[in-house]
Amino acid sequence: MADTCRNLEESQILQQPEIHLPTEIIIYIMEFLPLADRISASQVCHQWYEASREQKLHYNEVVILHDNISRPLQVFENSYGTFVNFVFKEVELGAKLSAFWDKFCPSMCSLGIYSCDVSERTFVEILARCVQLQSLRVNGCRELLMSGRVLEVESDVLQLLRKTLRKLKELSLSYNRYLSDALFNRFVAIAPNLEELSVTGCQISFHMGLYRLRFLDICGCNRITDVSLKYAFNFPSLQHLDISRCQQVTRVGLTYLAVRNPSIETLIMSHCYNVIDEGLLSIVKCLYRLKHLDIKGCTHLTDVSIEAIGKYCCNMKYLDVSNCPGMTAESVDKMEKQLPVVHTVHRHGLRPRIQSFLSDESIAEMKPIPPPPPRKKFSFLRC
Repeated sequence: MADTCRNLEESQILQQPEIHLPTEIIIYIMEFLPLADRISASQVCHQWYEASREQKLHYNEVVILHDNISRPLQVFENSYGTFVNFVFKEVELGAKLSAFWDKFCPSMCSLGIYSCDVSERTFVEILARCVQLQSLRVNGCRELLMSGRVLEVESDVLQLLRKTLRKLKELSLSYNRYLSDALFNRFVAIAPNLEELSVTGCQISFHMGLYRLRFLDICGCNRITDVSLKYAFNFPSLQHLDISRCQQVTRVGLTYLAVRNPSIETLIMSHCYNVIDEGLLSIVKCLYRLKHLDIKGCTHLTDVSIEAIGKYCCNMKYLDVSNCPGMTAESVDKMEKQLPVVHTVHRHGLRPRIQSFLSDESIAEMKPIPPPPPRKKFSFLRC
């Protein structure tokens, strides 16, 4: 009897219609799974396999290749997985990677080339295939930039690169000692919709046509002067700016910077030794959206700057005034009480508080100390 009931239940289950989940629901489920479980789930059926290849599921996965990459290349070339973010470190990007670029470039979202040996021709061929590229980092590539001819191509090739890289939003050219103004302009020319730019540690001037820029990092660029801030820095959408260690920037340049870039919310200008109170006063008066300010190591700033921050920066949330010997802890305490939303203030290296252990009445009752009696002189020359 029990076997009959069991067989009846199994037959009823087999007769039920199959339930197919929408692909969107499967993708949503896979967002909560770790990588190992996602790989197992992709083997359920063809629909689950296609869902596992959804691009947003792999957006935060980064493949880092360095040293000897012959064996990893074979694995990736024979793999059916989805990989969209790659970083190459200290490797030679030559002809042996042709099959790799053919397979992964069309879907690649992020590419990092760190201290790699790559020719100008190979570099252009790689970029021409990356139609989905959103982030490009070319850092410390001496051989690529040494000749000064990278991206020196015909006009039709240049137009093809501009069309291919229309989704490129982030560009980093940091720590390239051979990056010149001409090379920089070529890189910018092929990225018409660029929003984030980093040229940390490079000795260049600047480009005047980046009106859509939102993120700019020029830390350590000593060729940035007040003239650059006056004529080249006009970015209505700029929200994040790092000018740390730009030693030629003074109050004059900061005044132009504040007036022409009103959308700045994060300003990092640490160790700018020529910045004085007048320059910071222009910053806090004009940048009413300022939420993050880093002025550590600006040794010429005093309590005047702290008072101005407390008066004008009502949206300030993060402030770093470390190693500013011209400021006192008392002025920082007073400023914190004036800012309603500030939650982090770094202050080490300020002048210490001056504490008095005597009341005003005791000081008033103190009698002046009489001068010491005159000293008597003795001579023993003839003894």
